Amino acid sequence: MPSIFAHIQGAETWPPWSSGKDGKMKKSDYRKFIIRTVAGVDDFASMREVVTRRYKRLQQEEKTMPSLVLIDGGLGSYTPPPSLEAL
Repeated sequence: MPSIFAHIQGAETWPPWSSGKDGKMKKSDYRKFIIRTVAGVDDFASMREVVTRRYKRLQQEEKTMPSLVLIDGGLGSYTPPPSLEAL
């Protein structure tokens, strides 16, 4: 099940998260995250927080992890969040 994470830049960080299955979007898996640990606007730190929180929750609930993750962003987005290694 692929997941898509898009980060919208601006005065505040508001990262949505959507997922799909069998080539179709799953509206029931759509999430909006409130950034809790990052002061100010820091795209990469916010991405780390959201990805870490989402996958930890999937693990805790014993749900299926995605087979594909797409992160929409600039050149810095090519480096996976290091916190994923700890999961």
